[in-house]
Amino acid sequence: MPEANDRQAVLEGCVSDLGLEGSDGERCLFLIRNGDSDGLQRFLALKRKESLERAHLMERELERIDELLIRI
Repeated sequence: MPEANDRQAVLEGCVSDLGLEGSDGERCLFLIRNGDSDGLQRFLALKRKESLERAHLMERELERIDELLIRI
């Protein structure tokens, strides 16, 4: 585990925890390593939006499943 004061290593560890794969992971690491905070914030905001949309879709699916279970 990297030291908390090693900002880049901590950020890179967070990318690993996010499960970003392929070009998304590479893009995120590129932004971190190049110190592009603005680009990284835009990238992460987009990823957050995408994740939130997937979460809402899953929530709607669960609601439909619950509705079907109630009706049968």
